Amino acid sequence: MTGRRRAAVLLAAVAAVVTAFGLALTVLGVPHGRGGWPTGPNAIRAEDFTAYTAPNGILFDVGSDRLRPEATAVLQAIAARIARSGHRGPIRVEGYTDSTGSDADNVDLSRDRADTVADWLEEHADVDRGWLQVIPYGEASPAQPNDTDEHRRANRRVVIRVRR
Repeated sequence: MTGRRRAAVLLAAVAAVVTAFGLALTVLGVPHGRGGWPTGPNAIRAEDFTAYTAPNGILFDVGSDRLRPEATAVLQAIAARIARSGHRGPIRVEGYTDSTGSDADNVDLSRDRADTVADWLEEHADVDRGWLQVIPYGEASPAQPNDTDEHRRANRRVVIRVRR
């Protein structure tokens, strides 16, 4: 299954689950580059928030809270969408890790990753730090099972939730 098809199937599954619980959900897009791999931010809009995340593995390497070079373009796209959204509430920056390492280390790493993204938003996107809430989840709430390298990469993520 191609990356594009896999992303479409995953988003359809999320939409089905959310719809089953009676929530409104709009998929805003999964931009693709050469070869069909996602290159821009993923965005899902629910009734009261929009959640943005970068494609798998774009933001951080394993065990690192330093932004990869490719992260800048994705974060700029997210920042532009936040600026256009006219948000009226706090922006949650949620950090996640895969299951590699201890629980305590993963919570610390997820906090450091979320702090890195919050710092970037403050410095480069002109978002007031008072609006940014950093929430570390560690390895809790994985996006995928931690059974393959690809799935672990999907779990190393930061989700930016913007209230509308």
